[in-house]
Amino acid sequence: PVAAPLPPPPPPAAAAPPLELDGFDIAGTLRSLNGDDRLLRKLLRSFATSNADLTERVRLALEAGEVEAAFRLVHGVKGTAGNLGATDLFKAAAAFHATLKARAKENYASQFEVFRQRMGAALGTLAVLEPSNQTLGELVPVDGPKLVEDCLNLANLLDSRKMTAVTLADKLMPRLRGKGLEQELAALGSALDALDFKTGHTVAQAMADKLRAE
Repeated sequence: PVAAPLPPPPPPAAAAPPLELDGFDIAGTLRSLNGDDRLLRKLLRSFATSNADLTERVRLALEAGEVEAAFRLVHGVKGTAGNLGATDLFKAAAAFHATLKARAKENYASQFEVFRQRMGAALGTLAVLEPSNQTLGELVPVDGPKLVEDCLNLANLLDSRKMTAVTLADKLMPRLRGKGLEQELAALGSALDALDFKTGHTVAQAMADKLRAE
């Protein structure tokens, strides 16, 4: 008898449609991440989550007269918005940042309102992003010297505030699991989610030193 023909293979999973977000320079940010759309979506989701109550925190700081605290919050948003291509938010944050730095109290209310509106618009735009269900792939064995080299490369990129550091870290962190670096990896993940390059550099350097000492 003639064997029944094999069923056709399932169609490949549809790729996520290209991102088009109002107020965001997606093309420019993707270039800085070597075209890693998955990583960009992850960073944008993290930004939305960590800054959901940011404007309220700034408002409370100003009402309490804690201008320096408000300045630090806006400073962090300004840097992250610039790195993520949130152009409208970045412009508003930069203007508000300059006002706070100059202690121009007469302009606090008007600049805060513009900043609040731009942040709200950015968070509303990011609400369309779907939660990520992706899990890490299997751990790939890597020798110690290579891991030390990669951690040092990561530290150098973070010290230079280059977005390619986020791409390298995304690939490196799964390879470092099981190496006794759980605390450092958690700290690095939190720093990178916030695009805190200074803290990330310190952690990456510490991981390299720890691996080198083994």
